[in-house]
Amino acid sequence: GSEHDKSKMICQGADRSDVRISRIQLAKAGEHWHTSVPAEATVLLYCRSGCITLDDQLIPAHRLAYTERGTTSLEVIATKPDTDVLVLCGLPLREPIFASGTWVLSSQAELNRADIDYASGKFGRPWEHTFSDEQWRNWISKFGPTL
Repeated sequence: GSEHDKSKMICQGADRSDVRISRIQLAKAGEHWHTSVPAEATVLLYCRSGCITLDDQLIPAHRLAYTERGTTSLEVIATKPDTDVLVLCGLPLREPIFASGTWVLSSQAELNRADIDYASGKFGRPWEHTFSDEQWRNWISKFGPTL
C-alpha cells in the first residue's frame, strides 16, 4: 500500500491494483511527499507548477520525469512554493500494444477509430499545457468533447 500524506494529496483519481493517479500539492519549498510503489510499476511525474527534486534530479514546471523499474519508493521534494505534481503509476499491461502518434491502444482497429473520433472533435480541441486550472475549465466549457 501507499504511504501518502493525505493533507498533500488533493486528488486521488484512481487507486486500483494496477494503476494509481494522484495530484500532489506542496505549499512550501522543502516540503516532502513520499509513497511506496510496486517494483514492476512505471511511474511518471508531471510537474504542473513550481519545481521538484526526484532522486536528486531537478524537475521544473511543465516537465515530465519517470522512474526506472525496480523503484519501490518515491520521495518528491518541492524546491519552490506552490508546487503541483501529477503522479501516474501503472503496472505492465501484458497485452498487445499498438501505438501511433499520441495514441496507445490494443489493436490497429482501435487506432483507426481514435483517429476518426479525434478528427470529428469527440475528444475536444487541444489546449496549451501552460493553462491554469481556471483557463483549462474555460477552454473545456467552450471546446470540450462532443458526444
